[in-house]
Amino acid sequence: MQDIVRKPPPGHRPKKRKVQARVVLYTGKDCRFCQRAKQLLAEEKIEYREVVLDDKPELRRKVLQASGGRRALPQVFIERRHLGGFFELKRMIEGGGLTILLDH
Repeated sequence: MQDIVRKPPPGHRPKKRKVQARVVLYTGKDCRFCQRAKQLLAEEKIEYREVVLDDKPELRRKVLQASGGRRALPQVFIERRHLGGFFELKRMIEGGGLTILLDH
């Protein structure tokens, strides 16, 4: 039995896969919830960039401002939009919203 191979119609261009949104995780060195957030992202195979704020007071002030005054770590941003902290990240992952957000 032969496999049937279909050729795409003339002029057909395959859809480009959208690049996954950039996730940035602002953390502290001894932050328990930061470790849990990294574990959640790793379990979901979501790539992220970690920025440790312990020795970066100016950047920490900018993150504080961008997060609406939230001082707790971690703070999660997706494509420069503030998502929230650990609990917001956890809810988003459990509800499937983060996957949807990253796929679009």
